Amino acid sequence: MLWWIAITASLFVLGAWLFRRRWIHPWQELERLVRQIERTEQPKTFLVSGNRHAWRIGTALEQILTRRQELDRELAKGNAE
Repeated sequence: MLWWIAITASLFVLGAWLFRRRWIHPWQELERLVRQIERTEQPKTFLVSGNRHAWRIGTALEQILTRRQELDRELAKGNAE
């Protein structure tokens, strides 16, 4: 009977770890990316592990930052003239 409890507990821990890795960790990475962008820092990477939804949001954040940088350059160029 003790082995049954050990196996069940092991499976529960494994399931919790997989859930965290696939669903919780990517959103923590995205939060870190947003905070870096907010501080006008260039993140090292926009690749987000986990599920495809988080990956797509990371890619969109990269596009937003690129566009923001382009607009900042155009604005600085316009002010210099």
